[in-house]
Amino acid sequence: TTIALVRPRYDDGVRFCASTTALGANSKLFCVPAELQQVLLNLINNAAQALDGKPGRVDVSAQREGDELRLTVRDSGRGIDPSVRARLFEPLFTTRPNGSGLGLSLVKDIVTRHGGRIEVASAPGAGAEFIVTLPIDGRPRRVVLTAGMLAVRGRVQR
Repeated sequence: TTIALVRPRYDDGVRFCASTTALGANSKLFCVPAELQQVLLNLINNAAQALDGKPGRVDVSAQREGDELRLTVRDSGRGIDPSVRARLFEPLFTTRPNGSGLGLSLVKDIVTRHGGRIEVASAPGAGAEFIVTLPIDGRPRRVVLTAGMLAVRGRVQR
């Protein structure tokens, strides 16, 4: 799973928590699974890095809201300065010394191509929350991701 891929990069001070709610037996999210996984990898890595090596928490959730799937990645890090927030999705914009500035730009591009949207909520010192909303049972894509494929397995603390 995505969390299992990310977890080894961070020490035991980072607590990853995941929750999902059922999409419904006949619901399908039409997407390219590798691209959706890339979205989650980028958001989860950014959330863990926002903890700056300090103990903290990264919460990942997936839930259905009407005709949409809502994926949320939330961290307990330092938050995002309002002056930075306006530029988060710009290509090559980064606040990290070794950052490429491509991660969030790529995330927004993938989400948009899948007919979705991404939002960010944050306040300095209060962590950040990235919310990806994707249409369920929308326009067909190349590959189908069903509810069962969203299950989170591995070493996940609840």
